[in-house]
Amino acid sequence: MKEISVTEFKAHCTQILREVADTPYTVTKRGKPIAVITPAKEDEKKRPKTIDEFMGSMRGSVSRYGDIISPIDEEWDACK
Repeated sequence: MKEISVTEFKAHCTQILREVADTPYTVTKRGKPIAVITPAKEDEKKRPKTIDEFMGSMRGSVSRYGDIISPIDEEWDACK
């Protein structure tokens, strides 16, 4: 694990984020660690692989409660 100051991290952020897959970084401020930068872990089982899986992932989770298009008989405070 490499150690880098917060000032240096801000100056070279994009380059460090490209390198983090190979070597994690510890960001320090005045010599004390304030953050650890590691590669993100992706859970392949939860991530939809195709648009069909994505669109079908919410199937059955929405209920319909009557007519949502017709006007209502109540006057809202926002209408005054």
